[in-house]
Amino acid sequence: MLTREQLQAVEIKRVYDVITLPNPDRSNPEPVEVRIQQLYSDEYIDLIDSLTDDEGNSIKWRSKNMGSLMCVRCWVDEDGNQVLIDEDVKADWWKKQSPAFVTEFITKVRAFNKVGVVGNGVGTAVKNSEETDSD
Repeated sequence: MLTREQLQAVEIKRVYDVITLPNPDRSNPEPVEVRIQQLYSDEYIDLIDSLTDDEGNSIKWRSKNMGSLMCVRCWVDEDGNQVLIDEDVKADWWKKQSPAFVTEFITKVRAFNKVGVVGNGVGTAVKNSEETDSD
């Protein structure tokens, strides 16, 4: 059985992968590669926390775009630096991406991070949490 001491002794290393996605240039059939990182638990919690304001109310655009926000936070360059920022998800150029590109990106980032709830599911979870807290 894993003990607390064994868990504490584990050397934490950032995990990366390169995924293949449909080309965002719809006129080019060649797929593209994107380097992604696995989020640490505290980074994932920060992402979930970013879906609500200080009073615990859902921030609609963030809750609706949780999957895209996760992609933004996981997409890194060769040095491990984040390529995009959260606000890029609101930009017209992101909103105009093909559903194939965005859906596959979200699916692969979720699988790599072993996360089961994204997008509206998290928004619903946040809403349900607010309702539970007020009971």
